[in-house]
This record gives sequence, C-alpha cells and structure tokens, in this order.
Amino acid sequence: MAARNFLSISERLLFQNYRSANRATNMTKAMRYSKQTSNPKTEKDNEDLDQPVQFTSSKASSWSSSDPDYGKYRTNCPKYEYLVIQISLATFLIYFCILREESDWDVGLYDPIYGKVPDLELVVLRQKKKTADAGGPHFSDEDSRRLEELEEEHGLRKQ
Repeated sequence: MAARNFLSISERLLFQNYRSANRATNMTKAMRYSKQTSNPKTEKDNEDLDQPVQFTSSKASSWSSSDPDYGKYRTNCPKYEYLVIQISLATFLIYFCILREESDWDVGLYDPIYGKVPDLELVVLRQKKKTADAGGPHFSDEDSRRLEELEEEHGLRKQ
C-alpha cells in the first residue's frame, strides 16, 4: 500500500515536471514565432495610416451589393436558399399579422396596465410629480387631480 502511494505521488510529480517543461518549450516556440512574424512599424506604415483609404483601389470596389453570395465567401449554399427564406418569412408574417384570429392573450394586450398592477398609477403619478418638482416636464392639473383622488381613495391624503 505504501509503495503504491509512493508510486502515485512520484508519478504525479513527474507528470507535473513534464507539463511545466512542455509549457516552457511551447512558450519559447510561441515567442520565436511571434518574433519571426512581427514586423516593427516603420514611419512609412504610420504615414499610410494617416491617409484615407482609396475606395477604387480596394477590394470593396469590386463587390456588388446585389450579389447574393456576398462575394466568394458563401459558395456552398444552394441558389434557391434565398427564395426559400423570403417565402417562409412572408408566409409567417401574413399568417401572424393578417390571417390569425385574436386569442385571449391578444385581447389582454388592449387592457390598461393600471388594472393589472395594483397601485401602479399612484406610483407613476408620484414619480411624475417628483420629476416635475426637480425641473422636469410639467405636471398637469389633470395629473394633480388624479393623484389627489388616488391618495384619498387609499387614505394617504393628509387632511
């Protein structure tokens, strides 16, 4: 049992040493590669960055916005894919916007939110008044009357 325990500890130590040595060689390889590929910027490169890019000499001038394949990057998709997507989208919109009957959820969207959330109108009017007092948008007389009604209704009005 002790020999097995010792063996597993020594194996772990060897593996950790191997990993750290391997990590060090990978780092040196990465550093050598980066030194080979990196070019120090010259003054000419900096001058080029200050100049505007000429559209006529760039690759963008040869690309057409009506090209459905977006250049050479999408060559493996069928030509009828765009037609299928457009027809599917049109069918979806026609069904959900025109043909479908209203459900309970649709009818519920027309109900005022103040009826669903208790005391929401009171909170909104108080916040609106607080904003108006701080120099925000005007707090109308109608809003102040409605705020007074709600406070009286809830017994919050000081008399």
